[in-house]
Amino acid sequence: MGLGLAVGTLTVFLPTLRNGFVDMDDHDYVTANGWVQRGLSAEGVRWAFTTFRMGNWHPVTWLSHMLDWELWGPLAGGHHASAVLLHTATVVLLFAFFLRTTGAPGRSALVAALFAIHPLRVESVAWASERKDVLSLFFGVIALHGYVHFTRGHKRAYWVALGAYALSLASKPMLVTFPFLLLLVDVWPLQRIRRPAASLMEKLPFALLAAASSVLAVLAQRSVRALVTLQGEPVRWRLESALTSYARYLGMVAAPLDLCAYYPLRLGETPASTLLLSTAVLAMLGGAAFALRKVRPSAWVGLCWYLGTLVPVIGLVQFGNQALADRYTYLPSLGLTFGIIFALPVPQQRSLKALATGVSAAVLTVLALLTVRQIGTWRDSEALFVQALRVTAHNAFALHGMGVVRLGQGRLPEAANDFRAALQEDPTLNLARSNLGLTLLREQKPQEAAKVLEEAVAREPWDTATRYNQVLAQQAAGQWEAATGNLRALLAEDPSNSPWRERLAILLGQAGHLGEAASELEKGVALDPGASSLHFNLGITRAQAGDLTRAIPEFQTALRLRPDYPEARQALAHALQDRGPM
Repeated sequence: MGLGLAVGTLTVFLPTLRNGFVDMDDHDYVTANGWVQRGLSAEGVRWAFTTFRMGNWHPVTWLSHMLDWELWGPLAGGHHASAVLLHTATVVLLFAFFLRTTGAPGRSALVAALFAIHPLRVESVAWASERKDVLSLFFGVIALHGYVHFTRGHKRAYWVALGAYALSLASKPMLVTFPFLLLLVDVWPLQRIRRPAASLMEKLPFALLAAASSVLAVLAQRSVRALVTLQGEPVRWRLESALTSYARYLGMVAAPLDLCAYYPLRLGETPASTLLLSTAVLAMLGGAAFALRKVRPSAWVGLCWYLGTLVPVIGLVQFGNQALADRYTYLPSLGLTFGIIFALPVPQQRSLKALATGVSAAVLTVLALLTVRQIGTWRDSEALFVQALRVTAHNAFALHGMGVVRLGQGRLPEAANDFRAALQEDPTLNLARSNLGLTLLREQKPQEAAKVLEEAVAREPWDTATRYNQVLAQQAAGQWEAATGNLRALLAEDPSNSPWRERLAILLGQAGHLGEAASELEKGVALDPGASSLHFNLGITRAQAGDLTRAIPEFQTALRLRPDYPEARQALAHALQDRGPM
């Protein structure tokens, strides 16, 4: 059965290998991340364990991306293949876990299969940046296996469980509820009732790891200002959002239609009827599961699993601005699945067994087809945001995403309209304002671009990318002093940024300060000796200053680093001609 599950999972997710990277974090995680593209190295390992980049502390995830770059380079299909294999391994491990603890091969296989090919899995598996999700649960299930071995007398397995749990948290802090899950597993399927003090003590090391991971998660989110505080948002709004999200996730598990990459958060706008219906559904499920807790304990444990594992992402503490996310169901929906499957009565008659088998096969077939369709929406950035705009309303994030796509395609007027529409939906989406300024700059409207970017910088002065865009706009608008001053301020915060230093040198050169320009370029070359443009611009600056003897070697170095550099070749030819024979 394990082999069948593996083959089935691989078959359903095979289309993922045809997908590319998308303009939703993949740039920062893989395609433009210099640390990842250096591959595995001692320096890279140190960086992975010390950085809060992307608002997370997940060194194992970074190391996984580095290894993928070693194996596949920029080939997106290879990166997706790694995620599919990890997901498949998790499916097989889940089957083994339920088989070992329940002794029911058919039901264990069905639980694993429903988890494996549900459309809600697509975001976790098909999105390169969400590698952290599949890694986290992969190690989490290994930790569950270790715990089961420990409860059956293999004392050393406790340390295997603890070590695997540490790796899970170092991939993504989603499993901070793991100590709670161990208590649930004790109830069912292990039916291991112990004295409360002894039971809690053996979970204490796991709880300490969870607490440390939670602190790191909050610090990481604060470092990128992604942690949304309660200021200006009544707690009641958060509670309403959490309650309706629990119900909406139930609906998404039962009928996985119209899924997308981003669901807008609308705090304080929940209709009373929706809130009442959500409360009623959860109350009925909770009441039924509680009533069955003795005769069908899996139902009660499964519901508690679902409710408990969603707590970190349900919105009580808000990370980002999304209301829901398909990836957030990766672990929680498993509780619903095993809770229902193991609570159903076992059919005794042959006809009922055949009916149950037929229904299971039909459900799995429908889910597989929906999953393959959903994988197609992750084909590329355009397909991703088109889907989000099709199934949601007032989606500023998706409008901004379409703007980025069209900006990359050179469709500048359409991109500008998308960014303006995004800002109309959500004036706080400053990234859309920044990209609108960049688009206007490329449309040769520097004065208008500078004005838009000035507002963007005033709203988020910590955003260095927006501040740099402002420098470009000010340069194009002829505002030399403002551009130079702003660029010097950026370099005071990050002196090692060689592209900024190169831009400052260009500004200084245009203002006639050739000596200062050359000095800045020399510093840039020292920081990044492999950057051909730095050598080229240093050569140009020295040539303008009349120092052809020192300019020529810079042009030659630029050509050595980049043989297809026509500007450097032309500049070298002119310099050699002007210098004359030696």
